[in-house]
Amino acid sequence: MNGKNVDYLQDMTIQSIIQVIERFAPPAYQESYDNAGLLFGNPDWEARASSSRWTLRKR
Repeated sequence: MNGKNVDYLQDMTIQSIIQVIERFAPPAYQESYDNAGLLFGNPDWEARASSSRWTLRKR
């Protein structure tokens, strides 16, 4: 990351990212047609990089 220190990413797991996301989008709000959640992998794996796309729309 541009040669900058990213120590804050040490020991970050997939589960820790899921917990942050679920604070804003709880699974209880998921619709039956939503393809949400961890689709493959292990929540205990170390997270080395993350990319996500959010679409916000007015209700």
